[in-house]
Amino acid sequence: MYGSPVPGYQAPPDTVDAALIVTRVIAGIFADAVAPGSPAPAGLPPAPAGLLAVVAPAESELLPGRPAEVVAAVLMAWTQLIGMVSLELFGHYVGATTDFDQVFDYCMNAIGSWAGLG
Repeated sequence: MYGSPVPGYQAPPDTVDAALIVTRVIAGIFADAVAPGSPAPAGLPPAPAGLLAVVAPAESELLPGRPAEVVAAVLMAWTQLIGMVSLELFGHYVGATTDFDQVFDYCMNAIGSWAGLG
């Protein structure tokens, strides 16, 4: 699903929901932590002007009423999760760590702190 794009291939529309499962779970965690209309958690840097317009598709679909910082944090969390899993699956952490699980847990907890989770 997250592999290299195949030139000319367009996924059938009925596969979109399946492709968004992980993203929806991550967005749901952040949505539960930050109510609509609330400010962004203190740990997130302030969004530059215009960021909400840039992330509007994700905001309207996954995080309605959440600040741009939270929407961008969800995109970062999604990227971090998929990136770490992909790198581990393809052996790119070999030699970088002796305990991937410990590093992974730390990184996922750091991401949770972006949403104000303990």
